[in-house]
Amino acid sequence: MTLSASDRLASPPPALKGRRRAREYQRIVVRCGCWLEHDQATIYGTTVDLGGGGLFLRTALPMDPGATVRVTLRLPGQEAIEADGKVVRMVSPEAGDRPGLAVCFTRLPAGSDTLRAFLSGSSEHAERAPSDAD
Repeated sequence: MTLSASDRLASPPPALKGRRRAREYQRIVVRCGCWLEHDQATIYGTTVDLGGGGLFLRTALPMDPGATVRVTLRLPGQEAIEADGKVVRMVSPEAGDRPGLAVCFTRLPAGSDTLRAFLSGSSEHAERAPSDAD
């Protein structure tokens, strides 16, 4: 599945700068293993939350916003899901209690149906992630 331009994160309008905007995709709290592969590094961490448009990965290892990554998710009881993504935000350990990386999916070539089905089934039973936190 290739995400259209309207599915990708856009810059907030000037009136909203400094404030977080509402998510286009609902995220749910999901703890699963995740690899981010970049041409200079591979990072392993545990997801904090996950949605159809991206995820937040708990890790203290930095990666600059804008970096393109290959994402491999190991959802509980599912085959691996692979996606292309872009790091859209980094939270350093000094900045708060949830250091990590926010990743927006740009292309979901393998596992889009598995991810959709997992999120549909999990959203009925899982805790929803706050809409204003990555």
